[in-house]
Amino acid sequence: MALNSFDGNITTNATEQNLFDITALRHYATWIYLDNLAGSDSVQIRVSIQDPNDASTMKRYIDVLISDAQANPAFYIPWVPTQQYRVSVQRITGTDKNITWCRKEQ
Repeated sequence: MALNSFDGNITTNATEQNLFDITALRHYATWIYLDNLAGSDSVQIRVSIQDPNDASTMKRYIDVLISDAQANPAFYIPWVPTQQYRVSVQRITGTDKNITWCRKEQ
């Protein structure tokens, strides 16, 4: 199976926003680049996957708060096999920031 790469960017705000929400049986991994975070900024990153026992339910896989300027600003979401994959971001404190991302799927 071929390895596909997709990328994009989003400007954070106080509302949770999906970077993407995909329905396809694949393996997914994602890099989120947080170069623009400053000392007073924090963002919430959430990753949800489809519940294998209930296709209508999404389960939170990762839920992390990242604050302040980052010495190593690339946040990696490891490979996960699933039927549905959703990654979202929300600004919690500070000012809205442009965030870039890169998703791999196979």
